[in-house]
Parts: sequence; structure tokens; C-alpha cells
Amino acid sequence: MDIPLKDAITIIDSVKTLDWYSIWLWLSIALPIYYITFKKIIPEKPAITNIQEPIAAPIPEIPKKSLVSKLGSFLFTIPLIEPIFLYLCLAMFLVGTCVLVVGQQKKQTIRNQGWMLKNYMLSKYLYSMSQSNIRDETKLTFCEMKKIAEQYPNEFGINYGYYKDTVVVLVDDIPRKALLERSEKILASYLRNPYVLSKDSMKSFAVLFSQNNIYTYDVVYKLIVDSGYKYTFNLNKINNPEAGFGIVKSNAP
Repeated sequence: MDIPLKDAITIIDSVKTLDWYSIWLWLSIALPIYYITFKKIIPEKPAITNIQEPIAAPIPEIPKKSLVSKLGSFLFTIPLIEPIFLYLCLAMFLVGTCVLVVGQQKKQTIRNQGWMLKNYMLSKYLYSMSQSNIRDETKLTFCEMKKIAEQYPNEFGINYGYYKDTVVVLVDDIPRKALLERSEKILASYLRNPYVLSKDSMKSFAVLFSQNNIYTYDVVYKLIVDSGYKYTFNLNKINNPEAGFGIVKSNAP
């Protein structure tokens, strides 16, 4: 089997971490070591010595064997046990190498999909996207999204049932912080328009979220905290708490 030098180096690096793709290769290397070690520690059969030569030589007494010695004698006296074992390990090594190569290709595919998803979210200035939007706009399936989040937990997270839909969140601190700050500035600029939000009016969160997908609870709360009391929030309808929260302009200067 022809393996390029780059793939060979990748395989060696992959063996350093034990996972489902490298387990067969690990076994093919570890089993011969255990086999040789076990064979070396089995005590050899002690020599039979006659203490004294009687007139009629008695039948020499066979020394008792330990359990390990009996097991070792049984295993290593079976014909062709070592060649068969070596062929088995060699077969496992070949199978393990093939499985590892396939696993590396799958990991690379997931890596490419993760980069594509992250770059798409950054280009759209989004730190979170619903599963349905990702499926429609990037053609990634939910299973592929889960694999991306599992392989790169420091980059992506999944919120199940968020807004009645599963949401993929960008959890990488640096781009997430930059996106939140940018979205906060856009929201602040939008709310400064007196026709959008006057001092005696209220803008419900539901209306904000429907107007632009970069407006989220995180962005609204960040604006309220960072605004120096210029904005606050209140119930959208005092007599109807189920209607949700809304953002209002504070009377503070």
C-alpha cells in the first residue's frame, strides 16, 4: 500500500491520541509486546537432578508447575502458535492503518466543514444560527453540525430547543466578542432614531428579533449594561407578562 510521506506523518501523529480510529493500530503494536513480555516472565522448566543413585533407580518425581507455567507451556507448545500470532498482528496492523487513514479523511472533512461554517457566520456577522438556517444556507445536515461541535468544542456549541429550534453558537471568545460588539453598535445606532424608539415608547424584543437576526438577547442585554443607563428594559405589557420584555429609553441624561 502506497502512503505519501505527508499522510505517514499524519498517521504517526494520530497514533499519539487513542480514539476509535487508532485502536486497531494500537492493538497491533501492543499485543506483540505483551506476548513477548509474557513469554519472557514464564519460568523455564527446572532441570531434574537425582540426589542419590539407589540400587534400583526409581522413577524421577516430576516437579509441580505453577498455573502461569502450565498456561505458558500449553500456549507455546501448540504448533505454529507464534507464526499465526505474528500474521494476526500484521493483519491487524494493515487493517488499523487503513482504518486510521479513513478516520483522518473523515476528520479532515469535518475540519473543512467547520471552517466553512465559521467563515460563513463571520461573513454574516452572526455568532449564532439556527439549525434550519444553517441547513438551508450551507447545506450541512444536523448530524454534520453535531460532529463539528463534538470535534471542535472550543469553537462551536449547540443549544437544543433554543427558540423552538436547535441553535449552533460560535463559542470562540475572540470572534464572538467582536461580533457582539459590532451587533451592539448597530442596535444602538438603530434605537437612537426617534422614529424607532422615542422616550415614551417601548420596543419589544420579539419585534427587534424579527427585524434583524443579529439582534439577540445577548446583544440587547449587552447594550443595556454598556449604555450607561441610557437604555433599560421592562415588561412589554404590565397587565400581560406573557407578552415578554421590551427595551425602553431611560430618562437618565
